[in-house]
Amino acid sequence: MTRNLLTLAVLLIAFKAFAAEPVNLCEESRPGDCSRYQMELSLNGKMFIQQEGRRDPIPLEARARHRFLERTLTVDAGQIRRAVRHYEEARVKTLAGTDGSERVLSPERRLIAVDRRPEGSSCTCPLGLLTREELETVAGHFPPHALPGLLPGKPVAIGDRWTVDGATTQAACLFDGLSKNELTGKLVAVENGRARFVLEGVAEGMEAGAPVKLTITAEGSFDTASQRVITLIWKQKDERGEGPISPASEVEATITLTRETLSVAAAELSDTVISTLPREPDTSLRYLDPRGDYRFDYSRDWHITGETDSHLILRLLNGHELLAQATLMRWKPTLPNQWTGAAEFRQKIAEIPGWAEKSMLEEGEIPVDQGRRLLHHVALGEVEGRPVVQGFHLLSGPQGQQLSATIVMKPEKVKAVAPRDRALVTAILFLEKK
Repeated sequence: MTRNLLTLAVLLIAFKAFAAEPVNLCEESRPGDCSRYQMELSLNGKMFIQQEGRRDPIPLEARARHRFLERTLTVDAGQIRRAVRHYEEARVKTLAGTDGSERVLSPERRLIAVDRRPEGSSCTCPLGLLTREELETVAGHFPPHALPGLLPGKPVAIGDRWTVDGATTQAACLFDGLSKNELTGKLVAVENGRARFVLEGVAEGMEAGAPVKLTITAEGSFDTASQRVITLIWKQKDERGEGPISPASEVEATITLTRETLSVAAAELSDTVISTLPREPDTSLRYLDPRGDYRFDYSRDWHITGETDSHLILRLLNGHELLAQATLMRWKPTLPNQWTGAAEFRQKIAEIPGWAEKSMLEEGEIPVDQGRRLLHHVALGEVEGRPVVQGFHLLSGPQGQQLSATIVMKPEKVKAVAPRDRALVTAILFLEKK
């Protein structure tokens, strides 16, 4: 009897020692790593629209599904610097009030290169320029390169805590800049080769010029054999202030991620496919007029904030700062190879409601190719009593197409905007009707 009790005591001590043995929660990224990911997003909340001095709430819902393969190409100091993805599915549905929309990534844009730099990550398509909607579809989900940083990167025992580093928090939260990081992790269980960990805390930062506060609770599992995070359920309460290109909002979102590690690279991401990737990707975006009248390529610091049948509105950001707003508007076409004259254009400018010109800064014709003609008139004046500089442009095409572009900015921002305003206008190309 005594011997049996002694044996049992030894076994219990051994079991406790084994259970308390630290687990190496460290995921090492290597070139050539390939994984299959599936992500599901569910979001509910409201956004706030300022109308006649009121802050009106509008219900907001979103559902998203992403399935893709990702292969790591380069790693620097343990961080993934470049990867390439092949999307099997990328679908985002949104409902704001009664207005619903759905975005589905086309087969021609399913190959995406991801470059991670100190200033942030960028997604590009080697097969052609992305539109803003396509960019948001592939760059707006949880970034896989953040997974290793959620771990402590060392052996830990059950109950041990760690602080997630700032770079990982910023990447996981999709922030442009991080101002507060209280995200911590904790190992809670180890069973059947799976280490379960939880994350919780608050992160604050900026995204597209808007202040954002996220309250995060998440749970993940780590496969001790493959040394990889294989599941993550990430929940966040999102409090977002009004920004220059987006309204204020309060939402709650749940992201469910599963990951399968592949022993060899998938055919869609073979060495042959990798060899076609450009060394220096083109980060420009492309806008295609829904009516097929024109298109233009533009830099990512311009953001589309409004679109109707006759107008397109873009805002230029420098980091978090609003620099200028551009409004493109269809003009009545002329006969082929006939142009609206400078005097008529100047008269139309003088008739703009609310605009009081004080002094003309620049006027003339800007040289452009492909049978186009571009008039411009830049002036200092006032709009509703506020001093502004406005650049008025009229672009005419060889078949009588006409489009005006008005770019407004504060006088002190003129140097910061140039030459990006002119580059936007001169990039506009008229399309032939098929």
